[in-house]
Amino acid sequence: LAIADICNKSSVGGESGLDALKHIQIGVPPCEFPEPDPGLFAGYATNVIDNTTDVTKAETWSNVRIVADANPKFAAKTEFLGVVFIEPPNQVEFTGDVKIRGIIVGDGDVSDDSSTNKIIFKGNVECYSVDSLPETFGDLRTKVGTFIVAPGFEVQFGGNFKTHTGAIAANGIKFWGNAGGTVRGSTINYSSKPAELSGNTDLRFNRSGIETTPAGFVPSIRLVYNPSSYDEPHVIGS
Repeated sequence: LAIADICNKSSVGGESGLDALKHIQIGVPPCEFPEPDPGLFAGYATNVIDNTTDVTKAETWSNVRIVADANPKFAAKTEFLGVVFIEPPNQVEFTGDVKIRGIIVGDGDVSDDSSTNKIIFKGNVECYSVDSLPETFGDLRTKVGTFIVAPGFEVQFGGNFKTHTGAIAANGIKFWGNAGGTVRGSTINYSSKPAELSGNTDLRFNRSGIETTPAGFVPSIRLVYNPSSYDEPHVIGS
């Protein structure tokens, strides 16, 4: 976040203004961001939406693939079940209240900071984890911990949102207007541009109780020495 945003209306650690800076560490060593893996969800997206698909009526969509250059503007009160897989280039807009029981995936380039690709929520958002899907969705129900993983896409929120899901990862994250709510997990901005909070944004981040790696990221591998796992025989006379 830009320091100017912190000193304006946002709060960190329950404090705002200059007092919020007490909770911000500057100059810490750089950390390695988790590598996104949007391809993990490609096989689930079986129902195609292209630039000829009528999305102007409130409908329920299941496991959709939004193909390149479709640029859909979904009607208010649209509901999505399962995966929403978005190919670049694309600008996908949710014009009103939207309910998502699943995960949104952008299959872009993590080094793309152009903001050519966008996912825009102009109204309220209500989202739920994939494990709340019906059993007919199979092993997708185990891919928990993530709401949006969209490398190469800028994500914008312009309304209130209620999330029971998890992480948001994109190349550019903006909250504007009356956007606000609780992010259940981490928010990762791969862009070199700072995340933006403007308007009457009231945002909370809650990572309590999260112990597993969210779905949609390459798992990290750590080698740990365990001396009890082997024996070295002693040769007599050596």
